[in-house]
Amino acid sequence: MVGFDHHCGVLGVCIGRDNQPWFIALLLSGAVSLLTVGVSTLNAALHDARNSALALQRHRQPSQRQR
Repeated sequence: MVGFDHHCGVLGVCIGRDNQPWFIALLLSGAVSLLTVGVSTLNAALHDARNSALALQRHRQPSQRQR
C-alpha cells in the first residue's frame, strides 16, 4: 500500500495515501457528532435544572392571591 500509515481495527482496513482523506472525514464527523451530543445533553441538563429551581422557588413563595 502506497503511503501506508496504519491499520485501522475499527474499519478493518489499512489507512494510506488513497483513503486517508476519507479516514480523516470519518474522524471529523465522529468528533462533530460527539460535540453535538455533548452540547445537547448539557443544554437539556441546564434547562431541566433551571425549571426545577423555578418550580422550587414558586413552591416556597406564598402566592399573592392568598392574602
